[in-house]
Amino acid sequence: MTAPADAKGESPFGRAAAAALMTTAGEILRCFLRHARARRDMRRLEELDERMLRDIGITRSEIASVIYGRPNSEGRSDAND
Repeated sequence: MTAPADAKGESPFGRAAAAALMTTAGEILRCFLRHARARRDMRRLEELDERMLRDIGITRSEIASVIYGRPNSEGRSDAND
């Protein structure tokens, strides 16, 4: 069953559905890009040697915590501080 068309021949639900679809597509794209950046950053940190990691204040075991914002051993999140 279709919705009744307005004077222009458009469904009143068409614009709302299109807006919802665009919002959802935008969220999916943002999520994908955020994940891609995190993977790239994680790879870059994993390429560093122990001395360089120590210089920036993290250990190899803390890389995922720094990238994904998981609590570190002291129970605080390192991401976005």
